Amino acid sequence: LVGAALGLSAIVAASVVVAWPRRREVVERGRARRIPSLLVAALVLVASRQVEVPGVEPVGYWPRWMMVAGLIAFDLALVRAMPRPAAAGWLRRAGLWLAATSGWAGLVAAGLWLTWYHRPLERFKAVVPGKIYISAMPTARGLEIAHRRHHFKTIINLFPEDTPDRSPRLPDEQRFAREHGIRFLCNTSGEAHADAFLDQTLALARDPDAWPILIHCHACQDRTPAWVGIYRFVVEGRPLVQVMQEIERHRGYRPKASVTLLYNRVLEPRAPRRYASDPTAALLRRCAAGTHDPFDDVKPAPAGAGANPAPPARVSRPPETSDRGPSLTLGRRSLEYHQTLADPSLHESAPPP
Repeated sequence: LVGAALGLSAIVAASVVVAWPRRREVVERGRARRIPSLLVAALVLVASRQVEVPGVEPVGYWPRWMMVAGLIAFDLALVRAMPRPAAAGWLRRAGLWLAATSGWAGLVAAGLWLTWYHRPLERFKAVVPGKIYISAMPTARGLEIAHRRHHFKTIINLFPEDTPDRSPRLPDEQRFAREHGIRFLCNTSGEAHADAFLDQTLALARDPDAWPILIHCHACQDRTPAWVGIYRFVVEGRPLVQVMQEIERHRGYRPKASVTLLYNRVLEPRAPRRYASDPTAALLRRCAAGTHDPFDDVKPAPAGAGANPAPPARVSRPPETSDRGPSLTLGRRSLEYHQTLADPSLHESAPPP
């Protein structure tokens, strides 16, 4: 990336030096082709990328489109600034178009590869640099590159892989963990073990011998952000409003409705004093008032029972047919945000009316 930036800067600087003696001619030609207006539009649109639209969800969606529109305006300015070739035969014109198309395709391919190499795991992010990282379900190649950079000692898969929704990438992940001596912990669909599994993951997150840890589900949109919120509140002691705002920034939407039920259930027994005094916790309780939590119907696991501690994950158990409660988040929405949608003030991260 640094080399590409330096090379591009050198090209721009050389072009400016060459064109400097003819700067007036260049400016006049640009005005005749209406290039300045496109450049101004590009500057305004790109600058708008940093501005959020108050009260409009998903968070960051429209600012990203402003960025895209700004880049398109800048590209159009570059196209208009291109020198127009002298009259030539069809063979030469076809050659120029072929060369331009090939160059464009090469740049796009190189950009896609460079982007993937820079972030080989989807939605990869450091929760605590050097200690805890999160991502979506890793590919074998992506995991190899990420491990080479971060040297993971533990991988925690929050998705219950003993269900029909099992990821086809799971065998590669398990094989990679075995070959590299990485401890692998996988969730199961047995909701009676959910609390034990959660406590086990939090214990590993506190254990220096387990660091660095890679924690993931399938998409890093529901279970993993919810787990990060629990870690922030229980282990780091952050206010719950910051937890909810971090999840909202990560997902682009408010936290999934089931997170309300989850946090009401798991945070109080693990941090009772702070949970009782946290104003956002009171809002979550108000949001869920009168809503039945399916997890309450689940019988607790026998004493001493725990989560699946090591690979391979249990994948032979048929899916349960009962109405299971949530583990880290529900697979379906059991609670809609009808109250917060009707009254945004109930959500701490919502803008004031």
